[in-house]
Amino acid sequence: MKKFISTLLALIICSAFCIAAAAQDNIEHTHLFLCVSVSEDGHTCVCECGELLTEDHTFTDWQSNNDNGLFTSGTRTAVCTGCGFEKTERVIGSSVFFHPFFELYYVLKDFVISIIDRLI
Repeated sequence: MKKFISTLLALIICSAFCIAAAAQDNIEHTHLFLCVSVSEDGHTCVCECGELLTEDHTFTDWQSNNDNGLFTSGTRTAVCTGCGFEKTERVIGSSVFFHPFFELYYVLKDFVISIIDRLI
């Protein structure tokens, strides 16, 4: 009799878990992605359910950084709406006194600094 009651109780518990699992499958899941990998090409995000999403960046409109000087060009920045990755570029000719010599000087200076940073 004890074995019969134990077996019946185990069947009832298993049935309850199966019914709960079936009901869980019918509930619609809303993905909440968290970005785990960001590169210049795009980003990869993962949901709590394990689904991966890899996509290209979707940038906002360019916003001026208002950092131009008398002889130096300013920069502008766009931000990815999915992961927050920022893309910044120099705006050639935005200096108050634009002259190609000054632009060339600062472009070459930035280039040399970037090479030195990579070597260090």
